[in-house]
Amino acid sequence: MRNHCFKHIFLEEKLYQYIYREQQYNFIEKLVEKIEVFYLNSLKRGKSYSNIIRSVQGKNIYKIRYSPSERLPFKIYENDDLELCLILGNIQNHEEGIKLHQREYKFTESQELIENDLTNTEDIFLSPYEYEFSYIGRIWSQEEEQRLQQNVKAELLRVLNKAQQSFLEQSGPILLRGTAGSGKTTVSIYRLLKSSTINKIYVTYTSGLKEYAKQIFNSLTVGLELNPIEFITVEELLLSIIAGSHSFTPSQKMTFEIFKSLSFIEKAVQQHKIEPYIIWEEIRGVLKQCSKNGSIPFWQKINNNKLYISKIFSKFH
Repeated sequence: MRNHCFKHIFLEEKLYQYIYREQQYNFIEKLVEKIEVFYLNSLKRGKSYSNIIRSVQGKNIYKIRYSPSERLPFKIYENDDLELCLILGNIQNHEEGIKLHQREYKFTESQELIENDLTNTEDIFLSPYEYEFSYIGRIWSQEEEQRLQQNVKAELLRVLNKAQQSFLEQSGPILLRGTAGSGKTTVSIYRLLKSSTINKIYVTYTSGLKEYAKQIFNSLTVGLELNPIEFITVEELLLSIIAGSHSFTPSQKMTFEIFKSLSFIEKAVQQHKIEPYIIWEEIRGVLKQCSKNGSIPFWQKINNNKLYISKIFSKFH
């Protein structure tokens, strides 16, 4: 297995998905070898350009022939540690390849670090920073290519920006904020990969999220030797904790359908002219803020509440 002059090689997401779908892993290795020859001969030694590589708009940006009718933009650059890096862009058709000479190809890259205001919060577990994420693609190497070829379900690691790396390096509880699909689950899973010598557990709310997280983790670690990690929902975790000491069964679980049919809830809905879902969410919100140690007791939260549940539960106090 030969060493490339590039310390890091990245693939943009659409390119990776195409390669993953078409199983064209060997083709990337061939492309990297051609780009390396181009860099060492044409750029470092001043020899003539390759007949399959052309410079395009943008600093250190070029295109290489991917097929007779397709071109692939790439960029050679040094990172903050002065390491030589190569990033391969998304495949362009013939017309798009011509436009690369007219306007600069934009490689996907974004990072944002948001500082939290902790002055007015009771939650001592908040981190002073929150991170919003986006990716520039996947990390490629010859070793990873072999892992993909040997394991159909394997996937390449994603590229993390500086804010994301900072999140991974922090210890203790972290508050992570992001919109749906922004990668919170994916980036959280990367924290599980930091150490393979300690036991870990991944807890989430729904079975769907549990299976999704498990699938991502397995795809990134297939073929690697790591301690097994348990993926579990909050409900499954709680049931496992009380198992043997309480005769609680799934049929006793309080669902919204059961909750809204309770006589005193129906009465409260009529009396206060509100939807049962508002009461349901309000109670759940209060419960989330309460704990046995170091937090405001449940009934104090109930009494401090300005909406409806203090009135509803007053007869049970």
